[in-house]
Amino acid sequence: MKENIVPSGAGSHIALPTVSVCVGCFNQEAFIDTAIRSVAAQTYTAFECVVVDDFSTDGSRRRIEECLSQLGDSRFRFLPRLQNGGQWQQ
Repeated sequence: MKENIVPSGAGSHIALPTVSVCVGCFNQEAFIDTAIRSVAAQTYTAFECVVVDDFSTDGSRRRIEECLSQLGDSRFRFLPRLQNGGQWQQ
């Protein structure tokens, strides 16, 4: 992507690294839209974002799908889980 290339001096250019962002959600319908849009609003554009819904029982999944549809941004992917995995603990 053109916006991922920046001048580095003396006429040369460097490619910016791609940053991976993961937004996890479990029953956060009231806040998930804001979280996703916060990632989309970043000035650093070399990113990919995976939104994971951990089998929410509220309307989170619907809100995520609506938000991502409105954004229409290919840097975002949605991974809905088919069962709740909970927090990983060691």
